[in-house]
Amino acid sequence: MNWNADPDSFGTPGDALRAYDGAADGYGIKGATIWPSTNGTERTVSTYGHAYPYYTGWNTGNLTEGTSLDLYGCVGKSAGPEACAGPIDIKA
Repeated sequence: MNWNADPDSFGTPGDALRAYDGAADGYGIKGATIWPSTNGTERTVSTYGHAYPYYTGWNTGNLTEGTSLDLYGCVGKSAGPEACAGPIDIKA
């Protein structure tokens, strides 16, 4: 997963999340940003159901500069259990 807080000179958008799956193992990658104050989902990306190698598009949305979010990453299958890690504190 990639979190990009600010746009860069290569055309990468800011406040943007994406996922990449480069393994032919039958598993996918899912990422989510979560509002720490409510534990509610802010945005998600997933490679589930796509053949590897696969990048999701950037999931974007303007956030106030300095906004704190929690980032979680998961490995799993569309119809099965997931193994997740996080939270990682990220900022807009």
